[in-house]
Amino acid sequence: MAIYAIGDIHGCNKALKVLLQTIPKKEEDTFVFLGDYVNRGPKSKKVIKQLIKFSEGHNCIFLRGNHDILMMNARKSRAHFDVWMRSGGIFTLDSYKTEQYSNWVEDVGEKHWNFLDSTKAYYKTDEFIFVHAGLEEGIKLSEQSVDSLFWDKFRFPKKYSDKRIVVCGHTARKNGYIANFRHTICIDTGVAAKQWLSCLNLDTGEYYQANQKRMTRTGSIKIHKALTI
Repeated sequence: MAIYAIGDIHGCNKALKVLLQTIPKKEEDTFVFLGDYVNRGPKSKKVIKQLIKFSEGHNCIFLRGNHDILMMNARKSRAHFDVWMRSGGIFTLDSYKTEQYSNWVEDVGEKHWNFLDSTKAYYKTDEFIFVHAGLEEGIKLSEQSVDSLFWDKFRFPKKYSDKRIVVCGHTARKNGYIANFRHTICIDTGVAAKQWLSCLNLDTGEYYQANQKRMTRTGSIKIHKALTI
C-alpha cells in the first residue's frame, strides 16, 4: 500500500485532472491532500467536484489549508467575505457563477460545504505527519497553534520529530520542484503561479507533476527514514 501526498491545488482543475490520471494508482493506496483547494486558480468548483468523485473510489485524507479557511470563514460576515475576496476568493466565486452576495453560500451548495467542513488539521502515520503549513518544534501535535498549522511560512524549517518526517505544502517553491529538508518535505510547487502541481509517493520517493498546460514530468527524491534524519 502506497501513500501519496498531493500539494496545494488552488483551483487548478486541469493540472489536477492530468495528475490524477498520471499517478499509477492501486485500490489499496492512500491519498493525502494537503489543503488549499480553492482561490487563485480559475476552477475551484471543478476541483472540489473532482476530489469528491475521486474519493468515492479511493482512500483519501483531505487536510485543511488557509485558503479553505478563508472561504469557510466568509460565511460569518461581510467583513470575512471581503477578506476572502482580497485573497483570491473572487476567482472561486466566479467558478460557482454566483451573481449576488446574498446568494453565494447557497450557490456553493451543501455538498461542497460538507467537503470543506470535513477537512482535517493534520494526519499522521508511523513515519509521517501531514499538515498544510508546518509545525512548531517542542509543541504537542494536538496543541499546535492555528498559525503553525495553516498560516506560517518558512525558509528553512526546523526539525519537529525524531520519529516522523513532516510533509507539508503552503510555502510555494518558486522553482517548481519539491523541497526536501530531510526532516521536512514541502510539496507546494506553485501550480497557481504557472508552475506545477505535485504528488509524492512516500514509499518510493517518486514524484509526479502536472501543470495547467496539461504537461507532465516525473522524478524522485531521497526520503530519509527517521533514524537517518
